[in-house]
Amino acid sequence: MSNAIEPNDSIFEGQEIIFPVSYVLKVVVTQNMSPERHGTLIEELLNKKNIPYRFEEVKESAKKTYLSFSISIMLTDKNQMNELYNDLKTMPWIKMAL
Repeated sequence: MSNAIEPNDSIFEGQEIIFPVSYVLKVVVTQNMSPERHGTLIEELLNKKNIPYRFEEVKESAKKTYLSFSISIMLTDKNQMNELYNDLKTMPWIKMAL
Protein backbone atom coordinates (compact mmCIF):
# COMPACT_ATOMS: atom_id res chain seq x y z
CA MET A 1 0.00 0.00 0.00
CA SER A 2 1.40 3.37 -1.03
CA ASN A 3 1.14 6.65 0.87
CA ALA A 4 1.87 8.64 -2.27
CA ILE A 5 -0.21 11.74 -2.84
CA GLU A 6 -2.07 11.71 -6.12
CA PRO A 7 -1.82 14.90 -8.23
CA ASN A 8 -5.41 15.95 -7.46
CA ASP A 9 -5.25 15.17 -3.73
CA SER A 10 -4.91 18.05 -1.31
CA ILE A 11 -2.83 17.38 1.77
CA PHE A 12 -4.46 20.44 3.35
CA GLU A 13 -8.06 19.46 2.64
CA GLY A 14 -10.25 20.17 5.64
CA GLN A 15 -7.55 22.21 7.40
CA GLU A 16 -7.68 25.92 8.06
CA ILE A 17 -5.30 28.59 9.27
CA ILE A 18 -5.75 29.58 12.89
CA PHE A 19 -5.25 33.31 13.49
CA PRO A 20 -3.28 35.15 14.63
CA VAL A 21 -0.56 33.45 12.65
CA SER A 22 3.09 34.23 12.07
CA TYR A 23 5.01 32.94 9.09
CA VAL A 24 7.69 33.87 6.59
CA LEU A 25 6.29 35.71 3.59
CA LYS A 26 8.33 35.17 0.42
CA VAL A 27 8.16 37.97 -2.15
CA VAL A 28 9.94 37.51 -5.49
CA VAL A 29 10.53 40.72 -7.44
CA THR A 30 12.08 41.70 -10.76
CA GLN A 31 15.41 43.50 -10.59
CA ASN A 32 14.11 46.75 -12.08
CA MET A 33 14.97 48.76 -8.94
CA SER A 34 17.58 48.56 -6.22
CA PRO A 35 17.04 45.99 -3.46
CA GLU A 36 16.70 48.89 -1.03
CA ARG A 37 13.90 50.47 -3.07
CA HIS A 38 12.02 47.17 -3.34
CA GLY A 39 12.40 46.71 0.42
CA THR A 40 11.12 50.22 1.09
CA LEU A 41 8.02 49.68 -1.07
CA ILE A 42 7.24 46.35 0.64
CA GLU A 43 7.82 47.99 4.02
CA GLU A 44 5.41 50.83 3.16
CA LEU A 45 2.68 48.33 2.27
CA LEU A 46 3.17 46.33 5.48
CA ASN A 47 3.11 49.53 7.55
CA LYS A 48 -0.05 50.72 5.76
CA LYS A 49 -1.71 47.38 6.61
CA ASN A 50 -0.47 47.54 10.25
CA ILE A 51 1.27 44.19 9.82
CA PRO A 52 4.22 43.58 12.16
CA TYR A 53 7.23 42.39 10.15
CA ARG A 54 10.95 41.70 10.18
CA PHE A 55 13.06 41.33 7.04
CA GLU A 56 14.98 38.06 7.34
CA GLU A 57 16.84 37.61 4.08
CA VAL A 58 17.26 38.89 0.53
CA LYS A 59 18.60 36.54 -2.15
CA GLU A 60 19.49 37.17 -5.76
CA SER A 61 18.58 34.57 -8.39
CA ALA A 62 21.38 32.71 -10.16
CA LYS A 63 20.88 34.73 -13.36
CA LYS A 64 20.45 37.97 -11.35
CA THR A 65 16.97 38.41 -12.84
CA TYR A 66 15.01 38.31 -9.57
CA LEU A 67 15.34 39.09 -5.89
CA SER A 68 13.64 37.04 -3.21
CA PHE A 69 12.69 38.70 0.08
CA SER A 70 11.95 36.56 3.16
CA ILE A 71 9.93 38.56 5.67
CA SER A 72 8.57 37.33 9.01
CA ILE A 73 5.04 38.69 9.43
CA MET A 74 2.14 38.36 11.88
CA LEU A 75 -1.41 38.32 10.50
CA THR A 76 -4.41 38.85 12.77
CA ASP A 77 -7.19 37.44 10.57
CA LYS A 78 -8.11 36.05 7.16
CA ASN A 79 -9.34 39.42 5.92
CA GLN A 80 -5.95 40.99 6.63
CA MET A 81 -4.23 38.11 4.81
CA ASN A 82 -6.50 38.44 1.76
CA GLU A 83 -6.04 42.22 1.62
CA LEU A 84 -2.26 41.84 1.80
CA TYR A 85 -2.11 39.34 -1.06
CA ASN A 86 -4.57 41.40 -3.14
CA ASP A 87 -2.38 44.48 -2.70
CA LEU A 88 0.77 42.53 -3.56
CA LYS A 89 -0.91 41.35 -6.79
CA THR A 90 -1.34 44.96 -7.94
CA MET A 91 2.40 45.67 -7.92
CA PRO A 92 3.75 44.89 -11.42
CA TRP A 93 7.33 44.35 -10.22
CA ILE A 94 6.26 41.51 -7.91
CA LYS A 95 6.43 38.18 -9.74
CA MET A 96 5.16 36.02 -6.89
CA ALA A 97 4.26 36.11 -3.19
CA LEU A 98 3.94 33.00 -1.05
